[in-house]
Amino acid sequence: MQKSELKMAEGELNVDSLISRLLEVRGCRPGKIVQMTEAEVRGLCIKSREIFLSQPILLELEAPLKICGDIHGQYTDLLRLFEYGGFPPEANYLFLGDYVDRGKQSLETICLLLAYKIKYPENFFLLRGNHECASINRIYGFYDECKRRFNIKLWKTFTDCFNCLPIAAIIDEKIFCCHGGLSPDLQSMEHIRRIMRPTDVPDTGLLCDLLWSDPDKDVQGWGENDRGVSFTFGADVVSKFLNRHDLDLICRAHQILKPSEKKAKYQYSGVNSGRPVTPPRTAQAPKKSVGCLLHHSSSRMSHSPDPGIVHCPPKWIIKEAATDKKTRQGHVQFSQKPDKQQEETGPSEAGLQCQTPAIHRSLSANSLADFL
Repeated sequence: MQKSELKMAEGELNVDSLISRLLEVRGCRPGKIVQMTEAEVRGLCIKSREIFLSQPILLELEAPLKICGDIHGQYTDLLRLFEYGGFPPEANYLFLGDYVDRGKQSLETICLLLAYKIKYPENFFLLRGNHECASINRIYGFYDECKRRFNIKLWKTFTDCFNCLPIAAIIDEKIFCCHGGLSPDLQSMEHIRRIMRPTDVPDTGLLCDLLWSDPDKDVQGWGENDRGVSFTFGADVVSKFLNRHDLDLICRAHQILKPSEKKAKYQYSGVNSGRPVTPPRTAQAPKKSVGCLLHHSSSRMSHSPDPGIVHCPPKWIIKEAATDKKTRQGHVQFSQKPDKQQEETGPSEAGLQCQTPAIHRSLSANSLADFL
């Protein structure tokens, strides 16, 4: 990017004004277009790209923050998510990728996320998903949306921005977050840190796997992936990874929860179960959007008895709340196992909250306790 272009784009970018316009459609009919100029959108890409490159490719974050899975151009759901969890800077956020494609408003979705990244660079974080890749979003809708509303050159500007997104995050040294899953090439976190940006997503290797791989309850070790890209991995792989790196959880997105599996998903969770929490995708079930809330704290947490609570590894409790009738959103809670004193005093407000109301594919619990 030429310095003159960068200076011009930044000069024409008023982030506060753009955020205000993007939020004005709250309460309007779903799908209402937000008017943005090409210069504003280009400025978002250029400035956020600069911020992404100034921060590590493997983010090291601290609680509290909320973790969110795939949005896929569902702008109304993104707004509903913020209404549910708090608009920045009321809450800190980590998004796990797949912001564009499939939905009808990828531009509004990615522009609001980039605007918040620019406005709150130390409180709002975006990881790369497999759809933040030119060869994928060229096919699944984002390219066509950019071409229809602006031009192909702007799509290429987004590609330059996406090529600089961070790949993974570690929260409180205990929770590993990425879009897809593990990789046989990931033996050390240094391997992630050595990935140079900007970079496209290769067809094989570590970066590809972090964005594309999937857990599989029926696999031991590594298996073939039905996607035709990357691998599947079993509970044994997850257990070894967590033990090797002294981690408690893997938090990921990337997969759909099938309707037939919703009721049974929790009975499979348990120590070393190796199965990830995967709420349904909004794009396929807009009236049954389900989100997740992950709460990690140095203080132990307590919850009243509930038939929806099951024990994953010993120090984690998993709870599914009923879907809210007004927002059609539910949540799942992960928290540390309570002790007697905490049961008397009630839950602590400190810690990590990862909420994904209206989120399509999210959370992988400890030992990747999978609720498929």
